[in-house]
Amino acid sequence: MGLPLIPLPDTLKGLDDLIRSGFEEFRELWFTRLLVSTALVVAGLLFEAPEIWHESVEAIRALCHSCKPKRDIPAWMKLVGTLGWILIVVGVTGEFVADSFVSKADGFVQKFDEILLADAQRKTGFASERAASAFERAAKTEREASQENERAARAEQQAAEEDARAAKALEAAEVARKNAEGFQLQIAQANERAASANETAERERFARLQLEARLADRTLTPLQQTLLVADLTPSSGTVIDIAIFGDSAEISGIGRLIVESLTRAGWTVHFAAAMSGQATVKGILVGTRANSDQAITQASALLIRSLQKQNLSAGPWAFEQMTWPSAFMGTGNMKYDAPIRMFIGSKP
Repeated sequence: MGLPLIPLPDTLKGLDDLIRSGFEEFRELWFTRLLVSTALVVAGLLFEAPEIWHESVEAIRALCHSCKPKRDIPAWMKLVGTLGWILIVVGVTGEFVADSFVSKADGFVQKFDEILLADAQRKTGFASERAASAFERAAKTEREASQENERAARAEQQAAEEDARAAKALEAAEVARKNAEGFQLQIAQANERAASANETAERERFARLQLEARLADRTLTPLQQTLLVADLTPSSGTVIDIAIFGDSAEISGIGRLIVESLTRAGWTVHFAAAMSGQATVKGILVGTRANSDQAITQASALLIRSLQKQNLSAGPWAFEQMTWPSAFMGTGNMKYDAPIRMFIGSKP
């Protein structure tokens, strides 16, 4: 015979929901701390920006032989940069710890739902066993009634008693059937909660990846540079003027990588860096002089497509609107009159 089912008091029926709610609150707490840690990393990057700006300006000044000697980094800028570095370390550490606890909380919720599912299945098995036992007793009662037919009065009384027991057994079987249906409903609800938890976790992971992608600097890996060179080599010999607007390390870095790739592809690059206070440029703009021959037009279109293939925000722009900066740092007395111009600015 199976173990008897012990009904839970009404005050304990919602205990599983309370426990699961506690797990979810724990997870939301650590997810909030994850967002705070990410904000610390962003703040740290902003604190380091003055020092990086100063180093970039001094690096550009170093290219000019007639410029004044290199200026030392001010003490306040070093202090702010150190504070930014500390914020980044604290933020990255917080992200690692918070992400670990968020993952653990997701595991707790999933494990708890699995426990509820296993418990519901176990109770369903108990109910089925109890129903089978009731049917077995009813059959035994019928066999005993047929054996006692020879004793008239007592046999009829015993038959009536056995009929009553059989009715109770059938009633118990009906109750067990209804309980089994209730357990099946609980199983379905547990499955639905587990699916909802998985969907929420996936949405949050995607949102975190999108945030990281927006905050990341533009760059070209060695493989991306190789692919870019391979795409642009068919237009080798094309002459292009490139101007960088902005003095951040991110703009200088992506500009240097693009210039190196074009040079490796056989393009002739005239490079200049606009001085502070010039026009503001967002993204990577490519313009082609009006009435250029077909080879130049095709090379310009190829350049835009190749940059976009490497996940860089590049697009065409009207050549006549791409006014060359009036103050810039370039090479000697070079004339910047190429039929193709590229302006590289801040991340859009």
